[in-house]
Amino acid sequence: MKMKKLLALICASVLAIGALTACSSKEDTPAQSEATTPAETDKNTEATGLQDGTYRAEYDKEDSRGWKAFVEVTVADGQMTEVNFDYINADGALKSEDEGYNTSMKEKAGTNPAEFKVALAESLIASQDPTKVDAVTGATSSSEEFVTFTTALMEQMQAGNTDVLVLAAPAE
Repeated sequence: MKMKKLLALICASVLAIGALTACSSKEDTPAQSEATTPAETDKNTEATGLQDGTYRAEYDKEDSRGWKAFVEVTVADGQMTEVNFDYINADGALKSEDEGYNTSMKEKAGTNPAEFKVALAESLIASQDPTKVDAVTGATSSSEEFVTFTTALMEQMQAGNTDVLVLAAPAE
């Protein structure tokens, strides 16, 4: 009989401790409130080693339509904070500001340089990793160029080398 009472007491104690532990709030443990989320940890880890500065990559020549792709990335406090991806012609005009081109592409592809350059930049700033940038539907080639440029720039951003990185333009 004593054994049954002792076993019941132990079971009740274990249940009581379990209930108290399960009911405690997260605020009771200061270490949890100060911890970073996995996303924050990933973001900080992936950006580790980036040197502050402005970095640029561009193709060595224009495409058959007279546009040359480029990207500029600004790093501040070890994080990519600003990204400008566009195409420039011999006159210095930007494709994202060409109203006729933007209207025509929007009708055909559902997006245009004025829109996809922002989406690509936001994706890179959020992920801090060029390989995690989502392609923009309707701008697959431009999305691939963006990833190529920013991936190639990673080594320069880690080394603090702000020389313009010139890449061979893809064959058309």
